[in-house]
Amino acid sequence: MIRRSMTRRMITGLVGACAVAAATIGAGHAAADESVYGEVGVRCYSLNPNVFDFPSYAGIHVQRRAGDNTFTMWGDSKSFFRYYSDTRVAVTQLSNGATRTYNTHWVHTIADDSGYRIDDIPGRGKVKITINAVNRGLLTLRAPECSGVVDLQ
Repeated sequence: MIRRSMTRRMITGLVGACAVAAATIGAGHAAADESVYGEVGVRCYSLNPNVFDFPSYAGIHVQRRAGDNTFTMWGDSKSFFRYYSDTRVAVTQLSNGATRTYNTHWVHTIADDSGYRIDDIPGRGKVKITINAVNRGLLTLRAPECSGVVDLQ
């Protein structure tokens, strides 16, 4: 009776340990396949070209989906009074120095459809993103250059 009880405890303990190990290994694998999200230019604000409105925001959001070697970035700066931006985004893969440049012309409004999005940008690992923009409204103003590194592992 004592041996059976001891054997059952050992088997139960072994099964429990295997379950914990399997869950840990599975969680580690899942974490490696999760989407990676980052922001560049979080504090990159400047004067709105319409002057009496929200500050202009040049920062962007970046996301690499699980299993992809490409990523997406998008930016948006709201405004009560419509204005336009000509934005140049340079993406440099730090592992090999390869740089790609994207140009976009977009509108700022208070609506949900303002902003821009660039999909299928090749890159993984550490990527430097630099944003330059000229904003046109009541005035024409060059926005400050925003730059940052995101780790898209």
